Amino acid sequence: MTLGAELVIIGAIAYQVHFSAESRHTGDIDFAAGPKLREAKQVTWPISQFTMSLVGFDHVFTTAQPVPFAPDLTLKVISSTALMLLKIVAFIDHQQRRVKDLDDIRGLLVQSEADRERLFSDVVIDAAL
Repeated sequence: MTLGAELVIIGAIAYQVHFSAESRHTGDIDFAAGPKLREAKQVTWPISQFTMSLVGFDHVFTTAQPVPFAPDLTLKVISSTALMLLKIVAFIDHQQRRVKDLDDIRGLLVQSEADRERLFSDVVIDAAL
């Protein structure tokens, strides 16, 4: 089956792909925006009129890797580094509305440290974002 669109999984499902031991629940699957929206650098949702920044989404598509989800289903998934970038942009863009992104950023920092050689000083980790 062909969708005629380039899709990249972002959000909680991508988080689960990279950090499967972390318990994380979601009721939806987030996909990234196409080339026209990436060029515009933002999208405004029709019903809520909420405008979301798409800064960093070109990087999402450049670094995404294919991941098999089922025997006949492989989808591209955002890298953990690009996921961090999007979380930071989302929080900076709408700090009151995106407070949950701070928890995600902290989780990404902690998980990244656990998976490889130390990347951040104790000051960053102890900040508890």
